[in-house]
Amino acid sequence: MKKVLITGCSKGIGYETCKLFYENDWKVYGTCTTERGINKLEKEFPNGIFYNYNFLYTDVCEFISRVNIKKICFDLIINNAAIKYDLENTFKLNVDTPFIFMEQFPKSKFINIISDIVNINHPNLPEYKASKHALDGLSKSFRAKGMRVSCVYPGLTNTTFNKRKGGMNPKEVAKAIYFVAISKHDIDLYIGNE
Repeated sequence: MKKVLITGCSKGIGYETCKLFYENDWKVYGTCTTERGINKLEKEFPNGIFYNYNFLYTDVCEFISRVNIKKICFDLIINNAAIKYDLENTFKLNVDTPFIFMEQFPKSKFINIISDIVNINHPNLPEYKASKHALDGLSKSFRAKGMRVSCVYPGLTNTTFNKRKGGMNPKEVAKAIYFVAISKHDIDLYIGNE
């Protein structure tokens, strides 16, 4: 059974991605930031393994050590967790954490969730946009080193992250992520709003 780690999987795109991989017989590991989220995930996906880790406050290396002690080898890591706060914290979660994962698990395939915001002129959210540009550049650099790294660039998606109505259903984004995951090639996929 293939193993996938999904960060930020208690709601929105992460939750729908977790559900889709679980339904397709992957062993799902996930992180979220609340006990409530963990309880929900464990109830809905009883064979999954979920961790309460907020990488803003907990060192990502502590999480990696915990995983390494258990000798878990992930076939796929989906860097989905993201925030849009001040510059330091936004970069810590949106860039530093995926960077450390890619350094520590070089044999895993990665799918980094970017955003179509990197390709549009958007006056708001400069910290978020800069962090997604940085993750996009890191992804391409790690791919150039020979690692298996793909990116998915969703457009506006109807989640609590956006706090506004409209946009794509997170299930559609999850389907795109799954398509990239099972692809034999490292592809980037843009999925936007018409």
